[in-house]
Amino acid sequence: MSIIKLIDFAGLDVEFLNPSIKAFNQTFSYERATDATDFLGKELYAKEKYPLTFLINLAQLESFYKVLPKAIKTNSLTVIFAWPEELELFGEFTELLDTHQIFDILHHPISKSSFRLLLKKISRHFNQANIAPSYPDSKSDELNEFKAMHDISIKLSGYTDTDSLFKMVKLLAFEYTQAEHFCMYQVVEREGIGFNKYNYLENKQLQYSLEDAACISSQNNNVKETDDNQRYGLIPITLKNIPGYVTITQKSLLIEDFSHLSKNVPYNDHLLYARHLTFEWETMLTIPMIVRN
Repeated sequence: MSIIKLIDFAGLDVEFLNPSIKAFNQTFSYERATDATDFLGKELYAKEKYPLTFLINLAQLESFYKVLPKAIKTNSLTVIFAWPEELELFGEFTELLDTHQIFDILHHPISKSSFRLLLKKISRHFNQANIAPSYPDSKSDELNEFKAMHDISIKLSGYTDTDSLFKMVKLLAFEYTQAEHFCMYQVVEREGIGFNKYNYLENKQLQYSLEDAACISSQNNNVKETDDNQRYGLIPITLKNIPGYVTITQKSLLIEDFSHLSKNVPYNDHLLYARHLTFEWETMLTIPMIVRN
């Protein structure tokens, strides 16, 4: 069994990462590195080859890829760590992935659950590449996960109209997550603002049904009514609210304890929106649904 080497150029908190790394039963080793040129030169000519995963900051991306040998690049993964504001300034999220073949992007502040999920994805990737690092019960977990995803794709594939599709998504969300509440936000155009080909979201906002009690809205709610008497609320797409944050970053967000949300996260303003709700939040999972043309 090959050990997957995590090479940390990002200067992450080792004490924070270690419990998650140890939980994978010697699948991973961890090494802090500072000089990319020196490390990659030694690794290129090392006698023993291991699967490599590079952990780097977004600001290091360009300089890192200038010195990364092709022989290592094709047999390694790169994970980016960045603050949401950095990604917003960088530009189109998908271009970042496509141009540099980035495996994943994690946003600061990093949670234990998001880092643990990253390790599981890395382990699965190298397993599929026939490198087969050890991971307890990975086969049964992956099989169950595959079956669940297959069932979901079959159930969703039969719908062509948006309303029916959204209703089925809601049912599946309750079925697979056992959640108590649900809300769906849809990206819609803002009237009177032209389309900007360099910023797709500039003339967009988020729409949600007022029938979904779990939807967190602003206290000064902007409400509209459609021809079929359906009432919808509208909120801006911004990093300050959770739906906007997930829309901009295009990454799932798991908040394990909503009642103790850090004041340092960009979407902390969301707490203000939730005060008037009739129930209390505990754990929240927000997932982007992205249509690929």
